Amino acid sequence: MHYREKAFYDSVGAACEYLVQELEELARIQEIKPTVTGVGHSHIDMGWLWRFSATREKASRTFSTVLNLMRQFPEYRYMHSSPQLYRFLEKDYPEIFEAVKEKIKQGQWEITGGMWVEPDTNLPTGESLIRQFLFGKRYMKQEFGVDSRLVWLPDVFGYSGALPQIIRKSDMDYFMTTKLAWNQFN
Repeated sequence: MHYREKAFYDSVGAACEYLVQELEELARIQEIKPTVTGVGHSHIDMGWLWRFSATREKASRTFSTVLNLMRQFPEYRYMHSSPQLYRFLEKDYPEIFEAVKEKIKQGQWEITGGMWVEPDTNLPTGESLIRQFLFGKRYMKQEFGVDSRLVWLPDVFGYSGALPQIIRKSDMDYFMTTKLAWNQFN
């Protein structure tokens, strides 16, 4: 089901009703007290249907919007990966970069992902994937003092069979995606 289809939007309401019912049921059980946390996230492709220069602008506008939301709503939390986008911000908009660094230090903004960008994992070589982790984790540690343990790949078109081993050897503990069964041939 594609997000542009009416059936997708119809299913959102049904999914929401289901979640509300299930969470209400869990709340009735005295031994289990679930905590549901919503965290903002913006998936920004390095280049998709726009020029590469637009990626830099999209990142600065997105991050500025997030900082503004944090000023308005101090309880708001945000998560973003892709050290490459932080690097662009650092070079193009140092004042925004410093504000982001401060929010990361305060714990309101989480940097995660571990990889330099959110790459496709079918086409690159194993060495290329290892370098994604090497450069991504190094930048996060040097710039933000963060050692990411979560691989964040919400929008890739396939997974290398070597990825689990590369993830473990890159000292990562968790993996998140939304694309395990996204097309008609899965």
